Amino acid sequence: NSEAHVGAALRALDKAATATSFEVIVVDNASADASVEVVRAECPDTTVIVSPENLGFAAACNLAARRARGDFLLFLNLDSETDPAAIDTAIEYLTKHPRVGIVGGRTRYADGRLNPTCCFAEPTLWSAFCYATGLASVFRSSTVFNPEAIGGWDRDSDRVVQVVTGCFALLRTSLFRSLNGFDERFFMYSEDTDLCRRVRNLGLQCVHLRDVGLVHLGGGSDNVRAAKLAKVFMARRQYYDKHWSSSGAKVGGLLVDLGVLARLAASTL
Repeated sequence: NSEAHVGAALRALDKAATATSFEVIVVDNASADASVEVVRAECPDTTVIVSPENLGFAAACNLAARRARGDFLLFLNLDSETDPAAIDTAIEYLTKHPRVGIVGGRTRYADGRLNPTCCFAEPTLWSAFCYATGLASVFRSSTVFNPEAIGGWDRDSDRVVQVVTGCFALLRTSLFRSLNGFDERFFMYSEDTDLCRRVRNLGLQCVHLRDVGLVHLGGGSDNVRAAKLAKVFMARRQYYDKHWSSSGAKVGGLLVDLGVLARLAASTL
């Protein structure tokens, strides 16, 4: 459901990757709009995989990756426009640093403001508590009370991070396949956090690159805020269940509930 954005995203790729040949694979998750028609009109050479049902983000990415022939895979959201040479820069960095598993770029909104959702720290019980109690919202610039968002860091430097988000994530095809791709139990959200954790478990790094830039609007195919938050919270619970102890996952789930209830109460005041 990205007919308003996908054309610009595809057009930007030719200037973003000039130093290497590449193929573009688009998976359509049962769109109800003209997304497929726009893709075929803008880039006739694009491989389009049309699914009759919404497989979810993780499964769709895996489907595309199985068709890919290149040495690198770039996962890119359709509401993103990559800067000139962004992909070239990312590939060059990854090629020169064999201990790096995934690289991401610095995202911004259409008006030039920083979009800090390009990278995060891994969720912890403390970060869940800070969200539930509102500390993360009150102290947005604090690395102590807003740890997942990495406090007030404006993403203006290269930095090893724990999570590179799936809006722009480049890694070697061999690495992705050795990890069996994204965990398809995550329908949407947290699949990138899970993948990055598994990459780090191999002793490899996830790196944010300041000179790899792109506009990322966010919510291009999921623009109803309530529905999006429901998916985020559901995925967060799945992540806790997979990676935390049973007691930790229970506490984490309760903190998610508390955060939702607190915000619901605040919205009705």
